[in-house]
Amino acid sequence: MRPLIHIGMPQAGSTFLQEALFPACPNANRLPHRDPDVLTAFYNPIKSTEDFFYSHDRCQDVLRSLVAPDKVTVITHEGLSSTFAMARDAVAARLARLCPDARILIVVRNQITAIPSAYVQRLRVPNIPFVSFRDYFANNIRAPQVSEFRQYYYDEVVSLYEDLFGAASVLVLPFELLRQDPAAFIDSICNFAELGRPAADVATLKRNMRLGKRFIALRKAAGTVMSGQRLLSLWLSLPYNVRQSIKTIGARGRPYEPELTSRDIELLRRAFGASNGRLSARRALDLPAFGYETECDPQARAVA
Repeated sequence: MRPLIHIGMPQAGSTFLQEALFPACPNANRLPHRDPDVLTAFYNPIKSTEDFFYSHDRCQDVLRSLVAPDKVTVITHEGLSSTFAMARDAVAARLARLCPDARILIVVRNQITAIPSAYVQRLRVPNIPFVSFRDYFANNIRAPQVSEFRQYYYDEVVSLYEDLFGAASVLVLPFELLRQDPAAFIDSICNFAELGRPAADVATLKRNMRLGKRFIALRKAAGTVMSGQRLLSLWLSLPYNVRQSIKTIGARGRPYEPELTSRDIELLRRAFGASNGRLSARRALDLPAFGYETECDPQARAVA
C-alpha cells in the first residue's frame, strides 16, 4: 500500500494526528516519532543530517524493517517541515527518494493564530532562553523570509511537494477545519490515504496541555537567573512525577494567550497574504472562509 507522509507544519494539529487519529486507524502503521530508536535511526538523519553524513541506504533499510504487510506506513514528524536544521528541499528530496509513491499530507494554520501558539510551545522547551512575546514577534517579523517565520510561507512547501510527488498525491487541509468540522477533516484524510476509519470518536482525544499565566511567570523568573542549558539540566534532574505535577499546576488558572495588536495583524497580512493567496488559488481552497488573509501586494514580504 502507498505510504502516507505527514509534513507536520507548526502548531497545526500534529499532536492530534500522531497520538489520536493515526493510532486509531486499523490499517495504519505509524512510525512512532517519539520512539528513541526510530528517531535516531530514521527521522533525525532525514531532517537533521548534512549530506556528507546522510546515508540513504541506511534509512531505507530502517524503513523496510518497519513496514507492515497490508498496512499504510505513516511517516509523521513536525521536523520534516522545519527550516532550522536542514533546507526543506533537501528533506523533501530525501523523502521522495525513499518513498517515491507516497501520498503527502500537509495541514496549514492561519498565521494569526499559529504564531502565538508557536510562541507558547517555545516556552515549554527549558533550554530556549526566555523572551517576551513582543520581542519574539518583533525580531521575526522584520524579515520573515529569513527568520523563524519563514516556515509559515505554506505555498512554498506545497509547491515543493507537488513538484516531487505530483499535485494529485498531495492533500492540503486547513487546521481550522479540524476545529469546525472534525468529521470532515478526518474523512478527508482517510479517503485520501486509504486509511480505515477509527471505530470511536477521536476528535477530542488529544490536545497539547495549555499553559497558565503562573507557568509563564515562573518560566520568566527562571530564565532571568540561570542559563537555558542549566535550566534544562535542572528540569531533567527532577523525577518524572514531579515534572508532570509542575506541568499540571502550570496549566491551572487562566490560560496564557499572547495577544496580537491590530498593527501586528496588519504586518502578518502584509507578510503572508500573497503566499496564502497563491495557495488558495492553486489548491482551490477557500482559505478566506477560515480567516486567512489572501489579498496582498506580492512584493510586501520583508516588513520593516
